[in-house]
Amino acid sequence: MSKLKPKTRKLLIVLGVILAIIAIYMIFIRVHVFHKPGGHGDIYALLVEENWDNTWGDTMSFSEDGGYSAWDGGGSPVGTSDLTPNFTFDEKHRSVRIFGDFFLFNEMYKITYIDPNFLVTTAPLPYTSSYWTYNGDFPDSVQYALDENWIYVQVHKLDNGKITIAPYDHVDGNAETAKYISQIRLAPFWKCYSATADDLGKEAEELPLLSGDDRKALIKEHGTAFVKFNFRGKITDVVFIELEIAKSDEQ
Repeated sequence: MSKLKPKTRKLLIVLGVILAIIAIYMIFIRVHVFHKPGGHGDIYALLVEENWDNTWGDTMSFSEDGGYSAWDGGGSPVGTSDLTPNFTFDEKHRSVRIFGDFFLFNEMYKITYIDPNFLVTTAPLPYTSSYWTYNGDFPDSVQYALDENWIYVQVHKLDNGKITIAPYDHVDGNAETAKYISQIRLAPFWKCYSATADDLGKEAEELPLLSGDDRKALIKEHGTAFVKFNFRGKITDVVFIELEIAKSDEQ
């Protein structure tokens, strides 16, 4: 059996060292990214401030030091969350990358929409999920609607295939809620409806379809509405409705 030539042996050694360095980077360095809270903006600050729940009561949490966790109502890890305990945040692209101690567990989500009440994420696959920060002042229907990616917001503008939405309780001049006003793409053949509180639980197709003039009147008033996201993070349906939302007593 012939022996390896010295040059070939050296080349293999160098290649092995390079692969070892890459492996160390992927396993140890890349996943343990320490965040600098002052280095991110309002989106990141809100993301790490709240716990985010889905319609099933599962909770997702991001911490300022780069920690990630997700658990169900009984406190058990959701999915592979116990294997993906870290995350990084890209402010420019509004995206979160979740990963664990092995680079194979690696997921990226775009923050399609976020405000102090709701979070909508879209994965490249594509797949969209909706969450909220629990608010006892909302009717139960708001949480149940998350299962089909409906969230409750204000609608400010519908134009050129895009919709501008804001937190449901935004008022002009409120700098705190104005941070989260967002422009989202509309899906082809999107539809717009009107509803009353008595219509909660109905399918959108059962509601009155709105014409352009009716839409304009509601938008001019910054009307509140449920909007539905599809799996690509685009909005397919808008249902204008004024909910009776309880107000907590101030002490």
